[in-house]
Amino acid sequence: MVRPRLFPIISRLVLARDRHGRRTLRRTYRFEFTETGNTCREGQVVMLGERVEAVTMEPYEMVEWS
Repeated sequence: MVRPRLFPIISRLVLARDRHGRRTLRRTYRFEFTETGNTCREGQVVMLGERVEAVTMEPYEMVEWS
C-alpha cells in the first residue's frame, strides 16, 4: 500500500499582487490523499497571502460506509 505524505509540499513560490495591489506570496502546495486507504490521489492548493485562491483534486469515488 502506498502511504500518503503527511504534510503538503510547496511546489511553487512566486511574488504576486493581491486584490488591493499589495505584493504578497503566491504559494502552490501539492499533497496526496486517499479515499479508501488503497489508492493514492494528488491534489493542489494555491494560496495568495493568507487567502485560498484554488483547490484542485484528482477525481475520486465517494465511498459509502455502512
